[in-house]
Amino acid sequence: MRAEVFSIIRELNEAGTTILLVEQNAHMALTVAHHFFLLDQGRVAFDGDPGAMAEDEVIQRAYLGSAGG
Repeated sequence: MRAEVFSIIRELNEAGTTILLVEQNAHMALTVAHHFFLLDQGRVAFDGDPGAMAEDEVIQRAYLGSAGG
């Protein structure tokens, strides 16, 4: 079900619809995001390009569960 929802989100966005997505699954959100805000206890921990976030080793360890991919 989750994959289907993200597929629909991707299609809507590709059609030109702007979407504000609030999602706890950062891995899935990174697959559709053009810009990414990471909140930690109500504070912005990261604001920027999803690719830069995915490559940041500190973010990987703290929020994505791994380092270096």
